[in-house]
Amino acid sequence: MNARERITRIMNFQVPDRIGMYDGYWTDTLERWKREGMPADLDIGREFSHDLCPAGFDQGLGFEEVTLEEDEQTRVTRDSFGMTQRYWKGAKQGVPHQIDRLIKTRADWQEHKHRLAPSKDRFKYNVAEFLAALEAAGMYRVYWYLEPFELTWRFFGFKETLELMATDPEWAGEMFQACADQVIGTYEIALAQGATYDGSWAGGDIAYRNGPFFSPQMYRDLLMLHHKRIFSYFNSRGLPTMYHGDGDCRPVLDDLIEAGVRAIQPCEVKAGMDIVALKAKYAGRLVLFGGI
Repeated sequence: MNARERITRIMNFQVPDRIGMYDGYWTDTLERWKREGMPADLDIGREFSHDLCPAGFDQGLGFEEVTLEEDEQTRVTRDSFGMTQRYWKGAKQGVPHQIDRLIKTRADWQEHKHRLAPSKDRFKYNVAEFLAALEAAGMYRVYWYLEPFELTWRFFGFKETLELMATDPEWAGEMFQACADQVIGTYEIALAQGATYDGSWAGGDIAYRNGPFFSPQMYRDLLMLHHKRIFSYFNSRGLPTMYHGDGDCRPVLDDLIEAGVRAIQPCEVKAGMDIVALKAKYAGRLVLFGGI
Protein backbone atom coordinates (compact mmCIF):
# COMPACT_ATOMS: atom_id res chain seq x y z
CA MET A 1 0.00 0.00 0.00
CA ASN A 2 1.52 3.34 -0.99
CA ALA A 3 1.02 6.65 0.82
CA ARG A 4 -1.81 7.82 -1.44
CA GLU A 5 -3.73 4.58 -0.99
CA ARG A 6 -3.10 4.69 2.77
CA ILE A 7 -4.48 8.21 3.31
CA THR A 8 -7.37 7.54 0.93
CA ARG A 9 -8.41 4.56 3.05
CA ILE A 10 -8.11 6.59 6.24
CA MET A 11 -10.19 9.45 4.83
CA ASN A 12 -12.86 6.89 3.89
CA PHE A 13 -12.96 5.55 7.48
CA GLN A 14 -11.26 2.31 6.43
CA VAL A 15 -8.36 0.51 8.11
CA PRO A 16 -4.95 1.06 6.45
CA ASP A 17 -1.81 -1.05 6.71
CA ARG A 18 -0.39 1.43 9.23
CA ILE A 19 -1.14 4.86 10.70
CA GLY A 20 -0.83 7.75 8.25
CA MET A 21 2.13 10.05 8.88
CA TYR A 22 2.60 13.79 8.47
CA ASP A 23 4.00 16.57 10.65
CA GLY A 24 5.25 20.14 10.47
CA TYR A 25 8.41 21.40 12.16
CA TRP A 26 9.25 24.70 13.78
CA THR A 27 12.28 26.40 12.25
CA ASP A 28 14.03 26.53 15.62
CA THR A 29 13.49 22.76 15.99
CA LEU A 30 15.12 22.11 12.61
CA GLU A 31 18.00 24.42 13.49
CA ARG A 32 18.55 22.56 16.76
CA TRP A 33 18.56 19.22 14.95
CA LYS A 34 21.17 20.57 12.53
CA ARG A 35 23.34 21.62 15.48
CA GLU A 36 22.94 18.09 16.82
CA GLY A 37 24.15 16.58 13.55
CA MET A 38 21.21 16.41 11.15
CA PRO A 39 22.40 16.92 7.54
CA ALA A 40 21.31 20.31 6.21
CA ASP A 41 19.92 18.75 3.02
CA LEU A 42 17.98 15.96 4.74
CA ASP A 43 14.54 15.30 3.22
CA ILE A 44 12.41 15.44 6.41
CA GLY A 45 9.33 14.03 4.70
CA ARG A 46 11.21 11.00 3.43
CA GLU A 47 13.10 10.56 6.73
CA PHE A 48 9.88 10.39 8.74
CA SER A 49 7.81 8.54 6.11
CA HIS A 50 5.32 11.31 5.43
CA ASP A 51 2.28 10.13 3.49
CA LEU A 52 0.82 13.42 2.34
CA CYS A 53 2.12 16.71 1.02
CA PRO A 54 0.26 20.04 1.22
CA ALA A 55 0.53 22.21 -1.90
CA GLY A 56 -0.49 25.78 -1.16
CA PHE A 57 -0.37 29.17 -2.84
CA ASP A 58 0.20 32.83 -2.02
CA GLN A 59 -2.99 34.22 -0.46
CA GLY A 60 -1.56 37.67 0.24
CA LEU A 61 -2.87 40.98 -1.07
CA GLY A 62 0.19 41.78 -3.12
CA PHE A 63 1.51 44.67 -1.05
CA GLU A 64 5.25 45.19 -1.21
CA GLU A 65 6.97 43.45 1.69
CA VAL A 66 9.32 45.86 3.44
CA THR A 67 11.42 45.88 6.62
CA LEU A 68 10.63 48.99 8.65
CA GLU A 69 13.03 48.53 11.57
CA GLU A 70 15.34 45.90 12.97
CA ASP A 71 17.36 45.12 16.08
CA GLU A 72 19.43 42.15 17.25
CA GLN A 73 16.43 39.99 18.14
CA THR A 74 13.43 41.24 16.16
CA ARG A 75 12.39 42.71 12.84
CA VAL A 76 9.36 44.90 12.07
CA THR A 77 7.93 44.34 8.60
CA ARG A 78 4.92 45.31 6.54
CA ASP A 79 3.92 42.12 4.76
CA SER A 80 1.98 41.28 1.62
CA PHE A 81 -1.28 41.50 3.59
CA GLY A 82 -0.54 45.12 4.50
CA MET A 83 0.03 44.18 8.14
CA THR A 84 2.86 45.75 10.15
CA GLN A 85 4.12 43.21 12.68
CA ARG A 86 7.15 42.49 14.84
CA TYR A 87 8.78 39.07 14.30
CA TRP A 88 11.55 37.18 16.03
CA LYS A 89 14.67 36.98 13.87
CA GLY A 90 16.56 33.88 12.86
CA ALA A 91 15.39 30.44 13.87
CA LYS A 92 13.30 31.57 16.83
CA GLN A 93 9.58 31.41 16.10
CA GLY A 94 6.41 32.64 17.77
CA VAL A 95 3.23 34.55 17.11
CA PRO A 96 4.13 37.97 15.64
CA HIS A 97 3.02 41.13 17.43
CA GLN A 98 0.52 43.13 15.36
CA ILE A 99 1.35 46.84 15.23
CA ASP A 100 -0.73 48.34 12.41
CA ARG A 101 -2.69 47.48 9.28
CA LEU A 102 -3.50 49.19 5.98
CA ILE A 103 -7.13 48.03 5.69
CA LYS A 104 -9.10 49.68 8.48
CA THR A 105 -12.26 51.19 6.99
CA ARG A 106 -14.94 50.25 4.46
CA ALA A 107 -13.30 52.69 2.04
CA ASP A 108 -9.99 50.85 2.46
CA TRP A 109 -11.77 47.54 1.83
CA GLN A 110 -13.46 48.84 -1.31
CA GLU A 111 -10.13 50.13 -2.58
CA HIS A 112 -8.18 46.96 -1.98
CA LYS A 113 -10.60 44.01 -2.08
CA HIS A 114 -9.63 43.28 -5.70
CA ARG A 115 -6.27 42.20 -4.30
CA LEU A 116 -7.91 38.98 -3.03
CA ALA A 117 -8.88 37.90 -6.54
CA PRO A 118 -7.78 34.47 -7.80
CA SER A 119 -4.75 34.56 -10.09
CA LYS A 120 -2.27 32.15 -11.66
CA ASP A 121 0.45 34.37 -10.19
CA ARG A 122 -0.46 33.12 -6.73
CA PHE A 123 1.47 29.94 -7.55
CA LYS A 124 5.18 30.65 -7.13
CA TYR A 125 6.07 27.27 -8.64
CA ASN A 126 4.87 25.03 -11.47
CA VAL A 127 1.96 23.46 -9.62
CA ALA A 128 1.17 20.84 -12.28
CA GLU A 129 4.76 19.55 -12.38
CA PHE A 130 5.04 19.58 -8.58
CA LEU A 131 1.87 17.53 -8.13
CA ALA A 132 2.79 15.15 -10.94
CA ALA A 133 6.07 14.42 -9.14
CA LEU A 134 4.15 13.73 -5.93
CA GLU A 135 1.83 11.40 -7.80
CA ALA A 136 4.79 9.51 -9.25
CA ALA A 137 6.12 9.11 -5.70
CA GLY A 138 2.77 7.72 -4.55
CA MET A 139 2.03 10.67 -2.24
CA TYR A 140 -1.39 11.94 -1.21
CA ARG A 141 -1.65 15.49 -2.62
CA VAL A 142 -3.53 18.15 -0.69
CA TYR A 143 -4.76 21.58 -1.81
CA TRP A 144 -3.87 23.69 1.24
CA TYR A 145 -5.43 27.09 2.00
CA LEU A 146 -6.40 29.52 4.75
CA GLU A 147 -10.15 29.48 5.32
CA PRO A 148 -12.12 32.80 5.39
CA PHE A 149 -11.78 33.72 9.08
CA GLU A 150 -8.04 33.06 9.17
CA LEU A 151 -7.45 34.82 5.87
CA THR A 152 -9.55 37.86 6.83
CA TRP A 153 -7.74 38.57 10.08
CA ARG A 154 -4.40 38.33 8.27
CA PHE A 155 -5.21 41.65 6.58
CA PHE A 156 -7.82 43.16 8.92
CA GLY A 157 -6.37 42.25 12.31
CA PHE A 158 -7.30 39.46 14.71
CA LYS A 159 -9.04 41.46 17.44
CA GLU A 160 -10.54 43.76 14.83
CA THR A 161 -12.07 40.86 12.89
CA LEU A 162 -13.68 39.45 16.02
CA GLU A 163 -15.08 42.89 16.88
CA LEU A 164 -16.39 43.34 13.36
CA MET A 165 -18.22 40.01 13.50
CA ALA A 166 -20.16 41.39 16.47
CA THR A 167 -20.66 44.98 15.33
CA ASP A 168 -20.97 44.71 11.54
CA PRO A 169 -21.66 41.10 10.55
CA GLU A 170 -22.69 42.14 7.04
CA TRP A 171 -19.25 43.59 6.31
CA ALA A 172 -17.50 40.63 7.95
CA GLY A 173 -19.57 38.29 5.78
CA GLU A 174 -18.61 40.25 2.67
CA MET A 175 -14.92 39.74 3.45
CA PHE A 176 -15.45 36.04 4.23
CA GLN A 177 -17.19 35.62 0.88
CA ALA A 178 -14.31 37.28 -1.00
CA CYS A 179 -11.89 34.93 0.75
CA ALA A 180 -13.98 31.91 -0.24
CA ASP A 181 -14.02 33.17 -3.83
CA GLN A 182 -10.21 33.25 -3.76
CA VAL A 183 -9.90 29.69 -2.46
CA ILE A 184 -12.26 28.18 -5.02
CA GLY A 185 -11.15 30.36 -7.92
CA THR A 186 -7.46 29.65 -7.40
CA TYR A 187 -8.16 25.92 -7.30
CA GLU A 188 -9.92 26.19 -10.65
CA ILE A 189 -6.88 28.00 -12.07
CA ALA A 190 -4.66 25.14 -10.84
CA LEU A 191 -6.94 22.62 -12.55
CA ALA A 192 -6.75 24.59 -15.79
CA GLN A 193 -2.95 24.35 -15.57
CA GLY A 194 -3.15 20.55 -15.32
CA ALA A 195 -2.87 20.11 -11.55
CA THR A 196 -4.66 17.26 -9.79
CA TYR A 197 -5.18 16.80 -6.04
CA ASP A 198 -6.46 14.05 -3.75
CA GLY A 199 -7.84 16.16 -0.90
CA SER A 200 -8.26 19.66 0.48
CA TRP A 201 -6.87 21.03 3.73
CA ALA A 202 -8.26 24.19 5.30
CA GLY A 203 -6.18 26.08 7.86
CA GLY A 204 -8.06 28.23 10.33
CA ASP A 205 -7.68 28.59 14.10
CA ILE A 206 -11.17 29.40 15.38
CA ALA A 207 -10.53 28.29 18.96
CA TYR A 208 -8.00 28.52 21.78
CA ARG A 209 -7.31 26.47 24.90
CA ASN A 210 -10.62 27.30 26.59
CA GLY A 211 -12.95 27.11 23.59
CA PRO A 212 -13.92 28.91 20.37
CA PHE A 213 -13.11 32.60 19.83
CA PHE A 214 -16.82 33.22 19.21
CA SER A 215 -20.07 31.51 20.17
CA PRO A 216 -21.31 28.45 18.27
CA GLN A 217 -24.33 30.53 17.22
CA MET A 218 -22.06 33.20 15.74
CA TYR A 219 -20.17 30.48 13.89
CA ARG A 220 -23.44 29.18 12.43
CA ASP A 221 -24.73 32.67 11.60
CA LEU A 222 -21.57 34.11 10.03
CA LEU A 223 -18.86 31.65 9.08
CA MET A 224 -20.48 28.27 8.58
CA LEU A 225 -22.14 29.08 5.26
CA HIS A 226 -18.77 30.04 3.78
CA HIS A 227 -17.19 26.87 5.16
CA LYS A 228 -20.03 24.81 3.76
CA ARG A 229 -19.65 26.44 0.35
CA ILE A 230 -15.90 25.67 0.22
CA PHE A 231 -15.97 22.20 1.77
CA SER A 232 -18.96 20.99 -0.24
CA TYR A 233 -17.25 22.26 -3.39
CA PHE A 234 -14.22 20.07 -2.75
CA ASN A 235 -16.13 17.12 -1.32
CA SER A 236 -18.37 16.99 -4.40
CA ARG A 237 -15.23 16.76 -6.55
CA GLY A 238 -13.79 13.84 -4.63
CA LEU A 239 -11.44 15.88 -2.44
CA PRO A 240 -12.36 15.18 1.20
CA THR A 241 -11.62 18.11 3.51
CA MET A 242 -9.18 18.14 6.41
CA TYR A 243 -9.42 21.05 8.83
CA HIS A 244 -6.54 22.47 10.84
CA GLY A 245 -7.80 24.28 13.91
CA ASP A 246 -5.87 24.67 17.16
CA GLY A 247 -7.58 24.84 20.52
CA ASP A 248 -10.77 23.35 21.89
CA CYS A 249 -13.19 23.32 18.97
CA ARG A 250 -15.54 20.73 20.51
CA PRO A 251 -18.45 23.22 20.85
CA VAL A 252 -18.51 23.62 17.04
CA LEU A 253 -17.27 20.18 16.00
CA ASP A 254 -20.70 18.93 14.97
CA ASP A 255 -21.16 22.11 12.93
CA LEU A 256 -17.81 21.61 11.21
CA ILE A 257 -18.83 18.08 10.29
CA GLU A 258 -22.14 19.36 8.94
CA ALA A 259 -20.20 21.96 6.92
CA GLY A 260 -18.26 19.12 5.31
CA VAL A 261 -15.13 18.50 7.40
CA ARG A 262 -13.92 14.89 7.18
CA ALA A 263 -10.78 15.14 9.37
CA ILE A 264 -9.80 17.42 12.26
CA GLN A 265 -6.20 18.33 13.11
CA PRO A 266 -4.24 18.72 15.40
CA CYS A 267 -6.55 17.51 18.22
CA GLU A 268 -4.62 19.67 20.69
CA VAL A 269 -4.25 17.67 23.89
CA LYS A 270 -3.63 20.62 26.22
CA ALA A 271 -6.92 22.14 25.01
CA GLY A 272 -8.91 19.07 26.04
CA MET A 273 -9.18 17.43 22.61
CA ASP A 274 -9.05 13.87 23.96
CA ILE A 275 -8.85 11.58 20.93
CA VAL A 276 -10.10 8.57 22.92
CA ALA A 277 -13.29 10.41 23.87
CA LEU A 278 -13.59 11.94 20.39
CA LYS A 279 -13.18 8.51 18.79
CA ALA A 280 -16.01 7.10 20.88
CA LYS A 281 -18.33 9.94 19.84
CA TYR A 282 -17.35 10.48 16.21
CA ALA A 283 -16.28 7.05 14.92
CA GLY A 284 -17.23 6.77 11.27
CA ARG A 285 -17.95 10.50 11.04
CA LEU A 286 -14.63 12.19 11.68
CA VAL A 287 -10.98 11.27 11.10
CA LEU A 288 -8.75 12.27 14.02
CA PHE A 289 -5.41 13.71 12.90
CA GLY A 290 -2.85 14.44 15.62
CA GLY A 291 -3.50 14.10 19.32
CA ILE A 292 0.21 14.04 20.17
